[in-house]
Amino acid sequence: MTKWKGLQQDTAETIVRVVRRARPHASFSRILLECRRRGATKWDRTLRKYLDLLVEGGVLGKSTRDVGSVFPMELYTVKSTRARIHVGLSVLIYHGLNWEIEEPDVVSVYSDIAGLVRAKSIRLSSGMILAGCLEDCVAYELERDARTRRGTSELLVPIIATTLLDLPYVLDRADRIGVGRTMRVLFRRVSETFFSPSSISDGRAFLVTRDTFLKLMRQYSRSGALRLLDEKGKGSDGIDNISRLSESVIVDLAAKQIGAIG
Repeated sequence: MTKWKGLQQDTAETIVRVVRRARPHASFSRILLECRRRGATKWDRTLRKYLDLLVEGGVLGKSTRDVGSVFPMELYTVKSTRARIHVGLSVLIYHGLNWEIEEPDVVSVYSDIAGLVRAKSIRLSSGMILAGCLEDCVAYELERDARTRRGTSELLVPIIATTLLDLPYVLDRADRIGVGRTMRVLFRRVSETFFSPSSISDGRAFLVTRDTFLKLMRQYSRSGALRLLDEKGKGSDGIDNISRLSESVIVDLAAKQIGAIG
């Protein structure tokens, strides 16, 4: 299973608590001392990464005060209990979706600390954004299509069929935003396509994509994550969009993702 090696959720939450307890504002040095005392983080550079991310995500606010030294004092306050990250087809393409779109497609959504610590500042044609991780982009696009019916749910198929995801995380995120059952149905629909006897005319494309998908399933099985797909899940918005996906569409999308077809 994918192991997250970035910034840690519990550390970020501790920093937010430290800033909140120091109201109306907390200086960088005070935050660092308290974080060291709590065993959250010892190094100023590490703390800086967390604070910059929390500010960029809209959880913290930052101001400066002239104290007569070379560097002004940095002061932090808690602005929101929710974070802001960016998702959309453009971000999915950044994460590896093999697709082309005519116009940039980036939207800002509310998330939480778990999503924020997985986010990353990237540059797209629209400028610098705080991009959600692949798993967040998959979950939010499913929820977005459930609301807008843009027909983009099918573009999650090539990701699910060919890319190892942090399955517990993506299912938990889907539960949180009301498409948990829908996400599980999507996984099962892809699985049924590759585990059932095929009537697909392009046998080569089917066999190549099936082999790729089976390798993913074996990794999910070894980690014990497959049992999560048997759960009912929370929220079935957009489930009708998934039921309309045909086997041929699923295979073609997966085959295009790995370059088996043009």
